[in-house]
This record gives sequence, structure tokens and C-alpha cells, in this order.
Amino acid sequence: MLIYPQFANSYNHTLFSTTAVFDAYQRIWAGGVLAMDLYGQFNSSHTPWTLREELGSGADRMRGYYGGRYIDSNQMTVQMELRQHIYGRLGCVAWIGGGTVFPSSSKLRLAHILPNYGLGLRFEFKHHVNIRIDYGFGKETGGFVFQFAEAF
Repeated sequence: MLIYPQFANSYNHTLFSTTAVFDAYQRIWAGGVLAMDLYGQFNSSHTPWTLREELGSGADRMRGYYGGRYIDSNQMTVQMELRQHIYGRLGCVAWIGGGTVFPSSSKLRLAHILPNYGLGLRFEFKHHVNIRIDYGFGKETGGFVFQFAEAF
């Protein structure tokens, strides 16, 4: 939890920010892992525009959405990946998930959850360090992610 007290900022409000992350991994067969990620970022209602949550702004969650399209004070996402080793240093992944941004917990609506799914390839650059290329799909959007790390 982060607190930005009113006396230490120029915004004239005390601001807070809390992050909650839950990740779980389960081997399901030889070379196959089911990975799950639940993420929440919660901010005070007076959070200025520049500090608000952007759905899809990174390469870890809601891949395929570009940052800035959906912005609000709070964010929640959930995703599940099937990671499969193919041969040697090569692997693949398929995922499904969803997420939303919302102004306050009282305005969180299931109808506003946006879908996210996609496919990706992995190349093990060195032990436990993957180079990945993913293509994510969303509501009327899609896009590539290239990174030197797993999403979570």
C-alpha cells in the first residue's frame, strides 16, 4: 500500500494506492503447466488522471489492448495460461482472461468485463529466461507483445 499524504504533494488530497496479486501454478502433465493470475490495483477516488489505471498498458495483463483506451481509478484482471514445452528450447502458450477498470467498488459491474485471449511462442534464452512473442485478442482489438520474460 502506498500513501501520498496531502502535505507532501501538490494535489490537495491524500491519495492511496493498493495492489493485490495472486498467482498459482500447477503442473498438469509432462511439459504442461497451468498458470493463473488474479490482479487488482485500487486507488483513491481523487486519483489524478496521470496516476489512474490503464487496462492493457503493459505486456503482462490484457495483452492485445493498447494502453489509454480504458482508464479509471481501479483495475481488476484475471487470466489463465496453458504453457506447453514443445521441443528443446521451444514452447507455446494459450491464454484466456478478462478485466475491467472502474471508478469505485460500488460501480464495478460484471457486464463491463472485457475479454482477453491469445496465443504465443516461447524460446528459452537461458535457464528460466524466456523470449516471448504473443498475439492477444480483445474486444475489437488485437496486438503483438515481444518481451524477455513471462507475463507472470
